[in-house]
Amino acid sequence: MAGRLKRYGVKDIVVIEPRDKHLYQRMYSHVAGGTARASVAVRSQASVMSQRVGWIDDSVALIHPDANTVELASGAKID
Repeated sequence: MAGRLKRYGVKDIVVIEPRDKHLYQRMYSHVAGGTARASVAVRSQASVMSQRVGWIDDSVALIHPDANTVELASGAKID
């Protein structure tokens, strides 16, 4: 979605995701059906992140909508 927003002209996109592994959900139907191994549904998060958006390896702790900020588990605040 972040890559698509970027293509539509949205600037300054950052994905906040603490996991280092991406689980490709659509592949699990093939795994359940026996046509694919579970290992093919797992990739590194870095390999699936668009190069045109930022990635913060953290999780969101609080959202402050009035201040238009997000507070991360590490204590950092993002505007």
